Amino acid sequence: MQRTLHNNNFIAKFQKLPRLITRGFFKELLIVLLAYLLYFVVRGVAAERAGDAMIRAVHVLRLEDQIGLFWELDMQAWALSHEALTQFFNQIYIWGNFPFIGVVALWFYFRYRPQYILYRNAFLISGAIALVIFVTLPTAPPRFLWWAGFQDTVYQLADGYYAVQPEGFVNRYAAIPSMHFGWILLLGIGIVSTTKFRPMQAVGVVMPILMFLSVVMTGNHFILDAVIGGIVSVIGLVLAILYQRGGERLKQSFSEKFSSRSRGMAS
Repeated sequence: MQRTLHNNNFIAKFQKLPRLITRGFFKELLIVLLAYLLYFVVRGVAAERAGDAMIRAVHVLRLEDQIGLFWELDMQAWALSHEALTQFFNQIYIWGNFPFIGVVALWFYFRYRPQYILYRNAFLISGAIALVIFVTLPTAPPRFLWWAGFQDTVYQLADGYYAVQPEGFVNRYAAIPSMHFGWILLLGIGIVSTTKFRPMQAVGVVMPILMFLSVVMTGNHFILDAVIGGIVSVIGLVLAILYQRGGERLKQSFSEKFSSRSRGMAS
């Protein structure tokens, strides 16, 4: 009896799926496409300031050296001493970004709609902040500082990177902030705070750690880049929460005013 009821509920939810997709899915897809278009435009602006971006990368290197945080070369050398480890972090860098984000976004969209809206807004807000920084402070990744000993392991050793992320959509001078790490941190917070399924919670904890290591060991970001990316993402989440609460209060205020007017007209 219980199994029959469960099957009926599953069938009912499955039958609603096309309606759910047509109502909101394409709107969300349009938002994502517009965000990508904006990213492409910003990439073109930043590419015109390659010299400034290279100089700024050297400044980041020197700052890390001064504060004792310049560990990137040692971390990359350790990874490069084990080919399997290098390939592992390459794959995390490639498949742990937009493909992983896309899968989790679909899961949230169909399973946890309120949380999806919250974290979608957090992504958009943090992305907007990052775009402003990309334009005003373009910074080259450490892999461009080959003379310092950095290597681009993704380009040299990994296949399929530009199939997942076409070269035309890659901002070469967007090292600060590292949204490659920041958005996975944001996603990890969302997974851990939303689901009670322990294996998925473990994924939410482990993925940001692996992404942090991968962006450094592949030569794509300095440690400070990742730290700033995490800060920008958390700011985006806080602002999204404030926006959500403000919207709820506004709706409640309008609802109360409408109810009082209705009662007044009825009397």
